[in-house]
Amino acid sequence: MFYVDHSDGATFTRSPDAGTGVWDGNWHFVVGTYDGSTVRLYVDGTEVGAGTRDSGALAYGGPTSNDLFIGHYEGCSGLDFSGSIDEPTIWTRALSANEVRFAYLALTTLHRITTRLSSFPVN
Repeated sequence: MFYVDHSDGATFTRSPDAGTGVWDGNWHFVVGTYDGSTVRLYVDGTEVGAGTRDSGALAYGGPTSNDLFIGHYEGCSGLDFSGSIDEPTIWTRALSANEVRFAYLALTTLHRITTRLSSFPVN
Protein backbone atom coordinates (compact mmCIF):
# COMPACT_ATOMS: atom_id res chain seq x y z
CA MET A 1 0.00 0.00 0.00
CA PHE A 2 1.18 3.51 -0.79
CA TYR A 3 -0.55 6.67 0.30
CA VAL A 4 -0.15 10.44 0.27
CA ASP A 5 -1.20 13.00 2.84
CA HIS A 6 -2.27 16.60 2.37
CA SER A 7 -3.29 17.49 5.93
CA ASP A 8 -0.56 16.47 8.39
CA GLY A 9 -2.10 13.04 8.92
CA ALA A 10 -5.76 14.05 9.27
CA THR A 11 -6.67 12.56 5.87
CA PHE A 12 -4.83 10.55 3.27
CA THR A 13 -5.37 8.90 -0.11
CA ARG A 14 -4.37 5.27 -0.65
CA SER A 15 -3.18 3.60 -3.81
CA PRO A 16 -4.98 0.50 -5.03
CA ASP A 17 -4.04 -2.53 -2.90
CA ALA A 18 -1.35 -4.86 -4.27
CA GLY A 19 -3.28 -7.90 -3.06
CA THR A 20 -1.96 -10.97 -1.27
CA GLY A 21 0.33 -12.09 -4.11
CA VAL A 22 2.99 -9.60 -3.05
CA TRP A 23 3.30 -11.45 0.31
CA ASP A 24 4.71 -14.63 -1.25
CA GLY A 25 8.13 -14.42 0.43
CA ASN A 26 9.89 -13.35 -2.77
CA TRP A 27 11.66 -10.09 -3.64
CA HIS A 28 9.42 -7.50 -5.30
CA PHE A 29 10.11 -4.11 -6.85
CA VAL A 30 7.44 -1.79 -5.42
CA VAL A 31 7.01 1.84 -6.51
CA GLY A 32 4.44 4.35 -5.30
CA THR A 33 3.90 7.57 -7.26
CA TYR A 34 1.82 10.70 -6.94
CA ASP A 35 1.81 13.16 -9.84
CA GLY A 36 -0.56 15.75 -8.37
CA SER A 37 -3.68 14.03 -9.71
CA THR A 38 -3.36 10.26 -9.15
CA VAL A 39 -1.86 7.98 -6.48
CA ARG A 40 -0.43 4.87 -8.17
CA LEU A 41 1.23 1.66 -7.05
CA TYR A 42 3.47 -0.52 -9.22
CA VAL A 43 4.63 -4.04 -8.35
CA ASP A 44 7.39 -5.60 -10.45
CA GLY A 45 7.03 -2.91 -13.10
CA THR A 46 3.26 -3.25 -13.57
CA GLU A 47 0.67 -0.80 -12.28
CA VAL A 48 -1.79 -2.21 -9.76
CA GLY A 49 -5.32 -1.13 -10.64
CA ALA A 50 -5.95 2.22 -12.30
CA GLY A 51 -4.74 4.54 -9.55
CA THR A 52 -6.72 6.63 -7.09
CA ARG A 53 -7.70 10.20 -8.00
CA ASP A 54 -6.41 12.92 -5.69
CA SER A 55 -5.13 16.47 -5.97
CA GLY A 56 -3.11 18.97 -4.00
CA ALA A 57 0.38 19.44 -2.66
CA LEU A 58 1.89 16.84 -0.35
CA ALA A 59 2.10 17.68 3.34
CA TYR A 60 5.45 15.93 3.82
CA GLY A 61 8.42 18.08 4.71
CA GLY A 62 10.91 15.64 3.17
CA PRO A 63 14.48 16.26 4.26
CA THR A 64 13.62 19.14 6.60
CA SER A 65 11.36 17.19 9.01
CA ASN A 66 10.59 13.72 10.32
CA ASP A 67 7.17 13.14 8.79
CA LEU A 68 8.12 10.70 6.02
CA PHE A 69 7.98 7.03 6.98
CA ILE A 70 8.81 3.89 5.02
CA GLY A 71 7.33 0.69 6.42
CA HIS A 72 5.85 2.54 9.42
CA TYR A 73 3.28 5.19 10.14
CA GLU A 74 3.57 6.99 13.46
CA GLY A 75 0.48 6.45 15.61
CA CYS A 76 -0.70 3.26 13.85
CA SER A 77 0.68 0.50 16.03
CA GLY A 78 0.59 -3.04 14.72
CA LEU A 79 0.68 -1.99 11.07
CA ASP A 80 4.46 -1.84 10.57
CA PHE A 81 5.96 -3.67 7.60
CA SER A 82 7.57 -6.94 8.63
CA GLY A 83 10.43 -7.79 6.27
CA SER A 84 13.42 -6.22 4.55
CA ILE A 85 13.30 -2.95 2.66
CA ASP A 86 16.28 -2.49 0.36
CA GLU A 87 17.35 0.65 -1.49
CA PRO A 88 14.44 3.03 -0.77
CA THR A 89 14.59 6.00 -3.12
CA ILE A 90 12.61 9.23 -3.12
CA TRP A 91 12.42 11.21 -6.36
CA THR A 92 11.52 14.88 -6.76
CA ARG A 93 8.86 13.95 -9.33
CA ALA A 94 6.57 11.05 -10.12
CA LEU A 95 8.09 8.47 -12.44
CA SER A 96 6.04 7.56 -15.50
CA ALA A 97 4.80 4.01 -16.07
CA ASN A 98 7.53 3.53 -18.70
CA GLU A 99 10.24 4.75 -16.30
CA VAL A 100 9.03 2.37 -13.57
CA ARG A 101 8.98 -0.56 -16.01
CA PHE A 102 12.48 0.31 -17.31
CA ALA A 103 13.85 0.55 -13.74
CA TYR A 104 12.36 -2.84 -12.89
CA LEU A 105 13.80 -4.49 -16.00
CA ALA A 106 17.22 -2.86 -15.50
CA LEU A 107 17.46 -3.88 -11.84
CA THR A 108 16.34 -7.46 -12.39
CA THR A 109 18.76 -7.82 -15.32
CA LEU A 110 21.62 -6.41 -13.22
CA HIS A 111 20.72 -8.81 -10.40
CA ARG A 112 20.82 -11.81 -12.77
CA ILE A 113 24.26 -10.75 -14.04
CA THR A 114 25.80 -10.08 -10.64
CA THR A 115 24.57 -13.34 -9.12
CA ARG A 116 26.46 -15.24 -11.86
CA LEU A 117 29.77 -13.53 -11.08
CA SER A 118 32.31 -15.37 -8.94
CA SER A 119 33.05 -14.05 -5.48
CA PHE A 120 35.34 -11.06 -5.15
CA PRO A 121 38.26 -10.71 -4.97
CA VAL A 122 39.14 -13.27 -7.60
CA ASN A 123 42.53 -14.91 -7.06
